[in-house]
Amino acid sequence: MIERVKDSIYRIAYQGKAITFKVLEVKESNHMWIVGREEKGKELHIEFEPNEEREDMQYCANLLNALKEASKKNEFSEVFEKFILEVVFKLNERVTIRFSANNIRAELESSDGKTRIAETSFYADGMSALNELDRLFLKLGEDTENLWICSDFEDEW
Repeated sequence: MIERVKDSIYRIAYQGKAITFKVLEVKESNHMWIVGREEKGKELHIEFEPNEEREDMQYCANLLNALKEASKKNEFSEVFEKFILEVVFKLNERVTIRFSANNIRAELESSDGKTRIAETSFYADGMSALNELDRLFLKLGEDTENLWICSDFEDEW
């Protein structure tokens, strides 16, 4: 369940642990429309509060699981605005995640100005999604000098 803490700060719980985030904005999607309507879907842009556990892969997996559970129960649309189709956030300094209930798109900003994209269309749990994004970024990096790995969390948060 998503609960409001204060102003634009919210909390979502997963397996007894609270994950706190700040709502940056709700904006119209530039790539998703509501079926049968002349209306664009909405994106909820958030930022997670600093946490010493964020460098732990299990924390990130639990974060994805919490978001998936809230998406499937339609909590984002109920709490924030009708037709929230994506939750957008930074996983670390360079990786932007576009999250929906059965899809995770990771956009990795590289130092050469290119954006590499890895996407999973379905996943069983958060850890499998992180592992799949790793595999996809490794595959994207096979023909380049650099390997781009999503779970390389040494970047500043």
